[in-house]
Amino acid sequence: MVVLRDGGDPPHFPTACAFVLLVELVLLLWCGRQVRRFTSRQSSLVSAVTASRVAAFALAACYSGMLLLGLFAMLVMLYWTSGSTEFIRDQVLSVGLAALASLGLVIGGLVVERWCRLDDSGEDAVSGSVGTTA
Repeated sequence: MVVLRDGGDPPHFPTACAFVLLVELVLLLWCGRQVRRFTSRQSSLVSAVTASRVAAFALAACYSGMLLLGLFAMLVMLYWTSGSTEFIRDQVLSVGLAALASLGLVIGGLVVERWCRLDDSGEDAVSGSVGTTA
């Protein structure tokens, strides 16, 4: 906004920014699907250590997606109120697509985090009667 007030050109945000976020989302969902197959004891490409890394990746994607969503939503509002030239309309579209891709990253991160949870109802679950004698 300071740059626009001083008569300068606003920064250019390429549409490729949204594409990079979508590639990250696809990678996250693919890795999460492998973890889901692993936890349901089907054949998958991940191990227990890799599954924990995917869970950390999902958490990081969730937090960074929220941060980027706020940033891109703010930029859409700043561009929207600054004028109505062809460049500004292109930037609103480009940054808006990046905001939608960030929202997808947040939702995908939450879904993959859910897929990475361990099921406590299995035979490995610790019951309250362990250690007591009958």
